[in-house]
Amino acid sequence: MKTTLTLEMEEALYYYCRESSDIVIEEVIMPDDQGIVDTLSCRLTPENICLSGAAIN
Repeated sequence: MKTTLTLEMEEALYYYCRESSDIVIEEVIMPDDQGIVDTLSCRLTPENICLSGAAIN
């Protein structure tokens, strides 16, 4: 189960990515209730394609 803090951090990260014109492409919850959530985003620009990720423990 996700804690309130984890949910708030996920939401903040999602909106940060969106405000940066990134596309949030995946969210993964690790097995066994480890409480680790990875959120990946993708930024497509004419010059390059950049992938970024962040981990919340």
